[in-house]
Amino acid sequence: MSSKEKAPPSKADAPPRPEIPPGHGGPVRNPNSNDVLSGRGGRINSHSGNVRFREMVESLKREYLDPRTKKLEKARIAARLVASIR
Repeated sequence: MSSKEKAPPSKADAPPRPEIPPGHGGPVRNPNSNDVLSGRGGRINSHSGNVRFREMVESLKREYLDPRTKKLEKARIAARLVASIR
């Protein structure tokens, strides 16, 4: 491999991927207070799951936006957020 070619990323360098167990994906017909709803407007914004999600995002924002935070660590921060929501 020449010095200009990049080696393919190893599994250790890959961002973490959350595992979704069978039967735990897809549309939610009856959302509960922990679900994060997609959409716009007051009803969506005030849903308790969305409020909690925004609070969690706010708590991670400083670390994520820090210029010293590398891309892989940003992926891990996002994966932690998703895992804590699920």
